[in-house]
Amino acid sequence: MTAIARTAPRRLHLGRIDAAILMFALLGTLMAYGLAVYHGRPWTLLSLLAIPAALWLRERPSAAAGALVVGSVVLRLAYVGIGFTDQIAVSQAGTARALSGLSPYGVGYAQAVPRGAPFPYGPLALIWWLPGPAIELVAATLLMVLLVGQRAWLTLGLFASAPFVVYLTTTGANDYSPGLLLAVGLLLMPQRPYLGAALLAVTAALKPYAFAWLPALIGYAGWRAGAVMIGLSAVLWSPLAVWGVGGIFRSLELSRAVHPAQENALNMPVLRYLAAPIAACGLVARRWEVAVLVGSAAFVVFLFLDRWASLGYWLAVGPITGIAIERWAFHTSTEAA
Repeated sequence: MTAIARTAPRRLHLGRIDAAILMFALLGTLMAYGLAVYHGRPWTLLSLLAIPAALWLRERPSAAAGALVVGSVVLRLAYVGIGFTDQIAVSQAGTARALSGLSPYGVGYAQAVPRGAPFPYGPLALIWWLPGPAIELVAATLLMVLLVGQRAWLTLGLFASAPFVVYLTTTGANDYSPGLLLAVGLLLMPQRPYLGAALLAVTAALKPYAFAWLPALIGYAGWRAGAVMIGLSAVLWSPLAVWGVGGIFRSLELSRAVHPAQENALNMPVLRYLAAPIAACGLVARRWEVAVLVGSAAFVVFLFLDRWASLGYWLAVGPITGIAIERWAFHTSTEAA
């Protein structure tokens, strides 16, 4: 009975890494073929060496997952120069305006797509994305390494090979960094709640959607941890005392006016405010997975019921949500790598 009890979790563990390898084999092959044939980048086919390497290493799931990470990075590099999204470009334009002594909020930018869209992010975004899309490639890579460390194999399979997750990395999208900081902050909550709260505050100073997890932080880690997030957020958002709080609200209004409705958006903004009672449920969360998933639910309801929801939002919420689901469903924290 003891041998059977030990064998079943191991088979489940290997089954999940096999599923990740299969995902990469199917989706990665399609992307590599397209990049080689239609974009003249045959070297992208080197990414497919990750498949036999991962199969060879499958008895050591962490090593097999590492092979998938390398293959995914090669795919992401192959998309350099293909496609453009404006988030980082708008942040850099906002930085230039701030350095000239003007508020970056409440105005439209020529660098935006569509032209005239505003800077709607937190003040820290004016510094964070100065290096350009390279910082998001680093963040995406570290996110995959984090998923390996958490043994979230199914989530890794998706993050390493889902076409939009791979493609957006080098286009100027800006949700990989918040996704990394959010995941690390939430993972720190059980052992280092104040440090985790500080990272959540930093995340919210890049993109305010991280405040969706504030009630869950308070419920799981206590009011002191919540006070750390609120206090540090006040410091990080303090430039609004100079620029005026109204500017960021004008940016949000301008975003709604300029951006067309997205195909993947549910476009039911009146229901977005259901996110408030959902987030409030986090105040009674006592289990880590529950705290994470309640915040994720509030995030999804508030953002994806809007008319201009972006696929990029999944880059932020997907990794930590996947970790929480796999922990809950498969007890990965107790499995041996």
